[in-house]
Amino acid sequence: MTAELTSRRIEGVSITEAVPAQREPGRPPLVMVHGGCHAAWCWQGPQAWFASRGWYAAALDWYSHGDSEALPQTEWCQREIVPVREEIGIVCAAVAEETGRAPVVIGHSMGGLASLAHATVNDQEIAALVLLAPVVPGGYAASAIELPVDSGQPWGPPPPDMARQLFYSGVDDAAAARYYELLQPESPAAVWQATRWTADLSLDRLNAPALVYGAEKDLLVPPDAVQRLSSAIGADYVHLPDTGHGLTLDPIAEEVCERTEEWLSGVLGL
Repeated sequence: MTAELTSRRIEGVSITEAVPAQREPGRPPLVMVHGGCHAAWCWQGPQAWFASRGWYAAALDWYSHGDSEALPQTEWCQREIVPVREEIGIVCAAVAEETGRAPVVIGHSMGGLASLAHATVNDQEIAALVLLAPVVPGGYAASAIELPVDSGQPWGPPPPDMARQLFYSGVDDAAAARYYELLQPESPAAVWQATRWTADLSLDRLNAPALVYGAEKDLLVPPDAVQRLSSAIGADYVHLPDTGHGLTLDPIAEEVCERTEEWLSGVLGL
């Protein structure tokens, strides 16, 4: 089974959808949330993988990312990661209404923290939560990452070699060049929250099964911090050895998809 990717907007939020030709009954929809400097394009590989196995998968663009509505620059520069739960809530509500099923929310990096905020703050049912190398809330990382951030100016994207080390260290030169052209600047407030771990969330409000991935060679989110977060929310934890941060773009993405489908099948009784 295959699916073409199509795009539309819901209340200013652009989503790219992979709708399988034959959807497997009983499978909830998947809603995928990108990280900093990225947009929905980073999920094309996982979307195609899941759609080929009968899953509907929607990847959203944050405001001021990809094809979503752009916020005024001053507002955008002051926007942290946690408020992205607004876009996630809009998409999840629409997808749930259209499919009749609460979605599985899958977030990577900054999108992982935003997905956790959706799961613990927004008053919406989700079937499950999957976090890929997520930015962690305050209290889970041992020390700040002293990355220079100018609060009045968009951050990045970083130079090509640094971007490759941070975002897609496992790909070849051609793929790295292609991905670099798709990167975009990020809100400095979001970058600050991602490197100083300032988010404050009530994690005891999570009421769904969760799966969390940590990557041994992640230069952005220390895997020990991810594992502490996983323990705090009672999640199943997967440690990926010899792996960098790029869990949606690096070759490891297919293994992550396979493990995630197996886990979803188990916890949801599919």
